[in-house]
Amino acid sequence: SRGLVGSEMCIRDRGYIQEIDAPPEAAEGAPRFYFMVGSLDRVARQARLAASDFEEAGYEVDLRMFPDTGHEFPRRTKAELLRALRFVLGE
Repeated sequence: SRGLVGSEMCIRDRGYIQEIDAPPEAAEGAPRFYFMVGSLDRVARQARLAASDFEEAGYEVDLRMFPDTGHEFPRRTKAELLRALRFVLGE
């Protein structure tokens, strides 16, 4: 697996998320996927791969990579969360 589910850490091991090799092809009305990750986060590579996998399957994807940031919220948290909501809602 290329790390499609960005939470390969402990969530998968506890059975919350099933890891899959690739997303199904997007159908009309498919959800949009927004990825927000710091460039120094240990799951940054998996987030990039997952975003790419979803794009290749036909989903609308927005990947926000924050430079010099680890596993924490970006400085402008409220603005970024609003951006994410607008994207997934199609606004």
